Amino acid sequence: MKRLSITGFAIFAVLGLFTSVSSPAFAAGEVLGGNSHVQLSPIMAPIEPKPGSIMPRTRPLTPILLVPKAGDVAKVCQRAPKVKEAILQYFQAKPASLLRNQHVDLKALDKDSALISRYINNKLWAGAVTEVSILENAKSMATGVAKRFGFASSCSRVLAEFEKRVEELRKGAGVEAPAAKH
Repeated sequence: MKRLSITGFAIFAVLGLFTSVSSPAFAAGEVLGGNSHVQLSPIMAPIEPKPGSIMPRTRPLTPILLVPKAGDVAKVCQRAPKVKEAILQYFQAKPASLLRNQHVDLKALDKDSALISRYINNKLWAGAVTEVSILENAKSMATGVAKRFGFASSCSRVLAEFEKRVEELRKGAGVEAPAAKH
């Protein structure tokens, strides 16, 4: 157990070193570029309950963030849990409303896009996100309505590219990767 914690510390120390020394373009800027749409994994957001209902209701919603600066994309993806927490705080304060056909009122959420992005930016202590679009259900960026976001990418792709670049830098600097324990 102790070896695992030392290995984990070493990995985070190397990542921290490279992110603090690197240029903003290194932080996934070349992966997506400016004005990138980044899809987070779906969240279970509170829905406005029916009058007289005692059971809380939730629905899966997929947030898509507009990140204008290329250097901020990796920062947003690395802090995805905080971003999701900020979005959930918004929905706790103002649950999503339903239309008559029992679908989430996405037009109302689009109007509150700036407010949701303020929740996120306050949580991140930065102005990294300018707009938030919400899609109903757990959507993939490859199909359906999500195709309208031209250059959308999930954070897993951004973080994989980031880890690949850190590995390349580590090899170039002669630093050995910590041995994985099975």
